[in-house]
Order: sequence, then C-alpha cells, then structure tokens
Amino acid sequence: MPFYRITINGQGICIMPKDMSALRLAMGGDNSSPIVGFFTTRYVHVPNRNAAADKAIAMVTKLWTQRPYSQMTIAAPRLSAEEIDQISLRGFLFGKPRKGHTFYGTDKDDQSSA
Repeated sequence: MPFYRITINGQGICIMPKDMSALRLAMGGDNSSPIVGFFTTRYVHVPNRNAAADKAIAMVTKLWTQRPYSQMTIAAPRLSAEEIDQISLRGFLFGKPRKGHTFYGTDKDDQSSA
C-alpha cells in the first residue's frame, strides 16, 4: 500500500480573540479578528488517494470533537483535502509535522501556528 501526505483545510470555525490571545501575541499576530480556519497535515498508509483523504479527514474530525478544540468553537470545522501527495516510506516515517495547525483569520495575511 502507498503512503500519503494530506493537507487538510478546516473552515467555518470562529475562535474569538480572547480564546487565542496568548497564542496570537506569541506569534506576533493581530488580536482583533477571529480565527476562521486552519491548515493541518496528516500522514496515512492506505490503498488509494480517496482512502487517504477520507482517513485524514476522519483523524482531524476526531481531534476536533475532543478538548481543547471542541471548547474553542461552537461549530465543527468543514474539512477538505487541499493536497494529497504520494510519498516514500522514508517521507512517511520521517515527515514533519505530525500534528498541529496553522490558523488563519478573516484577513489572509493573519496566520498563527499552533
């Protein structure tokens, strides 16, 4: 079975500045607009591209139903696979990051990493 790296885009969340103020200040971001989405990357070992997208989205969905993410926003994110790349075993074993998010606000230049 092949290995895949999937970039997931999560949209439709609304995390208010008060909930992310420490993170935004640490990253040098603006504290006035809400977080409305994020990108995250996942690695999977599945038979094909469709299964890769489905598994990666399921992994992120599960994460966003647990704390602290489930407490930060009212609505669950709408998730889509932005990029699906087949990678080598080496890329699968040593690829980074394995977790974390890059959040974005209403202004496309406004991004904070977590």
